[in-house]
Amino acid sequence: MVLPPPPRDLSDTDPEYRRRRFPRFPINIEGRIRVPLAEYSGGSLNAKAVVEDISLNGARIRIPHLRREHHATLMHGRRKCAITLQFPEENVPLFLSGEIAWIDLHSDATQSSAVLGVELTDTPPPERERLGRLLENKQPKL
Repeated sequence: MVLPPPPRDLSDTDPEYRRRRFPRFPINIEGRIRVPLAEYSGGSLNAKAVVEDISLNGARIRIPHLRREHHATLMHGRRKCAITLQFPEENVPLFLSGEIAWIDLHSDATQSSAVLGVELTDTPPPERERLGRLLENKQPKL
């Protein structure tokens, strides 16, 4: 399901936008994220997620519903993760993988959520090429 994009300044005046090696594209596509919770336990966080924006080497991902017991594990170093998302114009899901570079946890008395910055360090070359083609189609035509 594609959600409407959040209001954000993604122009050349935004310092965060200018410092990136690859341009980010607001996409707001629902997907799944999987994060191994412990190196040897075999357990993992497997949650619905929204990819809010994406580039060839990174993504901003929102996990709208996060269990509180996963907070400490997610905050512990650069965790590996796998992301699956389905672009509306594609028949086959895109499989991305990398490391969580940063995390912003939000929690109140009733619910918990997180926004993650993921560096796509482990995405296989064929999937990275597919992502590049998809993003190329999202660029405004001059």
